[in-house]
Amino acid sequence: GQFFSSFTGSESGGATFGMGTAFPPFVKGSMPAPGANSVATNAKAFVNFSEAMQDAAANRANVKLYSVTGAFTASESKTLVSTTNSFDSSGEILILTPSSLTAGGHYRIEVLGGITSAKGVPLGNPGQTGFATVTFYRTDFDVGSSPDSTAPTVLGTVPASSATGVSTINPITINFSEATDPSTITASSVSLNLGSNAVDGTLDYDPNSWKAKFVPTYALTATS
Repeated sequence: GQFFSSFTGSESGGATFGMGTAFPPFVKGSMPAPGANSVATNAKAFVNFSEAMQDAAANRANVKLYSVTGAFTASESKTLVSTTNSFDSSGEILILTPSSLTAGGHYRIEVLGGITSAKGVPLGNPGQTGFATVTFYRTDFDVGSSPDSTAPTVLGTVPASSATGVSTINPITINFSEATDPSTITASSVSLNLGSNAVDGTLDYDPNSWKAKFVPTYALTATS
């Protein structure tokens, strides 16, 4: 189904801040969430970085998925799982698509220090010997017994539908009912319109909070 929301704006102040060009990227979070259980057997995994990353096969390969037996014991053993790795349109979320997840299995995502931002800065410390193959982020999760066949829905938006007096510069937030494939959150599926015209802006998705955020390029037109 489709979800539509409308509101009326009013003006207020604000500012936007960025990050230095030499600041290394870092992992903001991942899905399934650390320690998650009963994960669907058809689930994809997402790793959310602090900024856009280089979209090259060798770079994407720095994020790996393992099947783990005897986790957190002296007999722990892990096996690399074949995945298709891709970035969403923002370049900040890496999507791991496994051929399948075994019901009842224990899995681990690892991010190596060699993964590099679009600015050419690695996540790991270049001054550390072998940094490119050192695991800088790790998270484990357990798989349930069945696939997820329920489509996500929109729980609500901020501002709420039909709201008035809305700031002309604040972002628009969309709350989903469950984790959504970031590759499907695009200008074709999520848009802000003034009448029949799409508003220019930047669309981001946070897989950890299940929220999409649209930031208009320019202040919205007041009383529209």
